[in-house]
Amino acid sequence: MVFELKVTNVLVHPILIGIESLADFITCDCLKKLKYPGRDITPLVYAILGFGGQKVTSAWMIHLPLQFGDKTKSRNLEVDFLVVDAPTAYNVILGRSNFYRVKAVIASYLLQLQ
Repeated sequence: MVFELKVTNVLVHPILIGIESLADFITCDCLKKLKYPGRDITPLVYAILGFGGQKVTSAWMIHLPLQFGDKTKSRNLEVDFLVVDAPTAYNVILGRSNFYRVKAVIASYLLQLQ
């Protein structure tokens, strides 16, 4: 399922719900567009297997605020993203743990996130 949400108070799309992913990813290009000051950056050095079967080296992890929903009905949480410099169709890939944290239910038949 693909949708949009606010990352650092900026509407970001497309975002993929990675049901099988345990980690959360944001692309370098998306992070640059957010113009986030990057106070919570942690350097990392390990490879990730995926994104078309290739090895992707993650340079750092960053702590960013997310907002699920709109102004009238929303949930906010802080997420640790692995920043990847790899070509992908999505700006952000969210793992399943975030949906447990906000008590969201994915109704794929209805194409809804509740």
